[in-house]
Amino acid sequence: MLINKLKNKNESPEDIIENLIYAYQNSRETYVENKRVFRGRSHSVSGIFEDLFADYLSKNLPDSNQYFVDQQLFSSAANIRFFPDILIMNDKISRDIIDLKLDFGWSRNDVFSFCDTWNKKIDKLKGTSFTFNDGITKEKKNGFFSDNLKYHVVVSTKLNNGSNFIEIKNKVTKNLEHVELYILTDKVHPNDYNSTAEERVKNIHICMSEFSRLMNNLS
Repeated sequence: MLINKLKNKNESPEDIIENLIYAYQNSRETYVENKRVFRGRSHSVSGIFEDLFADYLSKNLPDSNQYFVDQQLFSSAANIRFFPDILIMNDKISRDIIDLKLDFGWSRNDVFSFCDTWNKKIDKLKGTSFTFNDGITKEKKNGFFSDNLKYHVVVSTKLNNGSNFIEIKNKVTKNLEHVELYILTDKVHPNDYNSTAEERVKNIHICMSEFSRLMNNLS
């Protein structure tokens, strides 16, 4: 049955990866306890990953930051409307946007093109103001994008992204001024169907250097 109980405090790279693995595991089950109700496709995990990652960031970055998850934004100056997975704001200014990917799947051949498109969008968005409505109260609010705005594409696993994913990551770093690409895990997919959740937690390789690079770039 789907639950929102974390397996741990969600404070370290090991914590969030364990929570992601169990989120995948729980997504295979029905939301209700009924022996005559069966689920074929799993529930979506992408929204859960967004919440988990925002929570993880909040526990490792300054307390003055705010984290807006899947919040529609509109910049009239750039004429761009979009839903960033995580927008980090501090005193109404955002200099970092997080785009979370469980994996690129069918889009694995278009990873660099995807990043290049966002590099061009960020070039238009930086230094502009934006508006959004509070997700609960619907109150209209305002914010500003920093002149140093960065777009961080964070991928949960190296697997299912093509054999040349590392080369693409390096190409993004070398050629795109406003975009960074990160890989969080390797060796075992967090949603591997040929192993138990416990086995995945034990055998997955966490790319600690990538976590460190991300946190350094966000600090």
